[in-house]
Amino acid sequence: MRRRGLWLALPALVWAATAHAHPVSLGASVSPETIEMAGTVTYTVFAEWPAGWNVTPPRLAGATESFEVVGCLPPVITELALGKHELAVSCELIAFDSGRVALPEVTMQLTGPAGELETAATPALHVDVVAPLVDENARPAKPQETIHRDWLRIILLALAGALVGALVLAGLFFGLRRLVRKITGRGRVKPAAPPEPADERALRRLDGERLAALLENGEAKPYYSELTDIAREYLEGRFGIPALEHTTSETLHDAAHVDLRGHAPFLADLLTVADLAKFAGSQVHRPRWEADREALRRMVQDTRPVAVAARPEEAA
Repeated sequence: MRRRGLWLALPALVWAATAHAHPVSLGASVSPETIEMAGTVTYTVFAEWPAGWNVTPPRLAGATESFEVVGCLPPVITELALGKHELAVSCELIAFDSGRVALPEVTMQLTGPAGELETAATPALHVDVVAPLVDENARPAKPQETIHRDWLRIILLALAGALVGALVLAGLFFGLRRLVRKITGRGRVKPAAPPEPADERALRRLDGERLAALLENGEAKPYYSELTDIAREYLEGRFGIPALEHTTSETLHDAAHVDLRGHAPFLADLLTVADLAKFAGSQVHRPRWEADREALRRMVQDTRPVAVAARPEEAA
């Protein structure tokens, strides 16, 4: 009910405060505007764009110096009249600092009709965080009491202490036994298996049952979500690019500094088309699905690490 009221009360303020040179309107709102320290606040980000443009839903960082993100609702994209679309993302934040605290700035990636990429930020918002008050009133002194010895309680406490002592001795005994077994080699734990290489895991997932089932059922959104997840996981494991946490523009910026063996244009096209399919509901021609999977397979095979043969003296 609180969020519905916010939608009805603040639309004019939100869209008027977010005028940009491009036709995409960005805005944000906060409710309530005053909270106590460690209290929660609802931070909502808005976007409205005309036909031909596209907005990638933002992702708030897990924590900042002043706030921690408790959780975010799924993005809500609404189709308006004349081909326009509207986006809303709401997140719950916990405040750590007191005073007038600035909310974290949120950036969004904008894609124009010609495929141009832009980045725009929401307007700055603040929330008043009230620190808890310390009670300075001294409490009255407690009156003197007559102490009566409760022998039953004393005996029960003594028995409880003896039981705790026995448990401590048992713990020491088993700890020494485990140490002796470790020194003598008995009960030795087998070493864990090495992690699966990034290229082998990517190829295995490309041939996995989940991707094949999504291809057979014709589910474009989950299919491209799984396909780009495989690509991002491979980039992170192979080149150290944090692609699973970064946006498409950030991932492509980092990928420009590594050798993709001529597959960089395909990667940019795949991530862009997948964003349109996942967030804007765009349709992807069915013949392209299998082609994108095979192209991703070739990228992994062409950029996988090359095994270096051992030198003759090392082999000897």
